[in-house]
Amino acid sequence: MASTKYNKESDWLSVFDDHARVRWDALDLNRPARRLRAADGFNITAQHKPQLWQWHKTDAATLKWRPQGITGSREAGSPDRPRWLAISWYGRVEERNAHQGVRLSLLDYERGSPSFLEYRHVLLVQDAKNIKNSDLFPLPDNARRYKQLAGFAPVPIHAGGIAWVGNLLYVADTALGFRIFDLTRIHAAHADPGRSRCGVDGDRLYAFDYRYVLPEIGYYRMSGTQPNSFVSVGTGEDGRCLWTGQYLKKSVKLVPSLFGWPLQPNGHIDTSRAAEAFKPDDSGGRAYNMQGAYRAAGSTWLSVTGRPSHKRSTARLISQAPRRKGLRWRWPHGSEDLYLEAETGTLWSLTEFAASESSGERFVFGVSFPTYAPKLHTAA
Repeated sequence: MASTKYNKESDWLSVFDDHARVRWDALDLNRPARRLRAADGFNITAQHKPQLWQWHKTDAATLKWRPQGITGSREAGSPDRPRWLAISWYGRVEERNAHQGVRLSLLDYERGSPSFLEYRHVLLVQDAKNIKNSDLFPLPDNARRYKQLAGFAPVPIHAGGIAWVGNLLYVADTALGFRIFDLTRIHAAHADPGRSRCGVDGDRLYAFDYRYVLPEIGYYRMSGTQPNSFVSVGTGEDGRCLWTGQYLKKSVKLVPSLFGWPLQPNGHIDTSRAAEAFKPDDSGGRAYNMQGAYRAAGSTWLSVTGRPSHKRSTARLISQAPRRKGLRWRWPHGSEDLYLEAETGTLWSLTEFAASESSGERFVFGVSFPTYAPKLHTAA
């Protein structure tokens, strides 16, 4: 049976007492994202009313970072909030960038021009004392060396999925469970042109030249659910919950599952209740290579990869009605996490590969959620 336990981390946050907080919707945004006018070539047909935007050219091309998770300020049903998106990136081991851990891109979807939106990267950080614990600081042995200062350290995990609940940001940790961050606790950091320092030095905060940091306030250690590959807000048998799932390849010979964790009104998991488990279906078979999921009212939507190539894409979106087989839809190559913006009826996802990689085209996209209902399925 899947279970979890919360570990609160609050004492260490005193290192930020002399540093003012910055609200997530008051960040100094510094990078433009370009809106795309058409979805031709991305395996999304016009009937799904796609909207797409591309990263600033630096982020679109970088191999040091890869985007993975997506969520938004309205995921937890808060239509009165400013409309923002959040995307997680992990520093790649292959490019010797794992030491920088995870960064979060916060994008304002309401302001901007018809052609451009703006966003800002924020570095996720944790208590510097956690570097002594390999569960909390799993930095590879061959990672690039950097100057670790007192106070705080990076969070070197995959960050395969994220969910925004109230002011809490849940970040999927493959081996551990969830990392928890409070989006009201963003703090400004100083310039570090050498990109070699992380932590507090005197009265200054340094974060590899990122100008904002978001500190960890706790974590959920889970058992019986690994790998914890992604997360989203949905509903289960007893109301609102967090759904997380397992990216497993067919060669592993295990049955991939989704787990629904019941939420309390304050946004935290109700650890006194068992998680709901569900084994999704892909056209009558097991749903291997899951990258993201949304589940509500007994129906399920999955982002999967590793399927037969169609127009250079091995990704599919699977929609599954209760007690029925999953149905496949065309989906952009390299697609990852899912986020449903309920009041606009927009299902969001993103692709991870840079343009220089095979079939790469790194962008964020939204589609009309009702057009992917299982009963409407007609596409191959």
